[in-house]
Amino acid sequence: QRRSLPALATGSIRLIDAPEGLVAFVRSDGRGDDVLCVFNLSDDPVVWSPGNNFGKAVVVADEGAVGTMRELPDSVPPYTGFWAIAADRAG
Repeated sequence: QRRSLPALATGSIRLIDAPEGLVAFVRSDGRGDDVLCVFNLSDDPVVWSPGNNFGKAVVVADEGAVGTMRELPDSVPPYTGFWAIAADRAG
């Protein structure tokens, strides 16, 4: 999956405000192929939404699978994370 998302390898990084324990950022390759990256580094689930920082998106990889194409979760379980892309790019 990473090879199909060039922004993960060579893109710039823009941090997004997130609650304590959560790391959220957007990798961008400058062509509009942005990837939202979210990781919960805490012991507890964290309720979070990217708000206006990313728009409508779908998860393309998480701790369980690659290519899930599911909606963003309302909360991120402990010690997990996901990559997401804009819904209109999900094909």
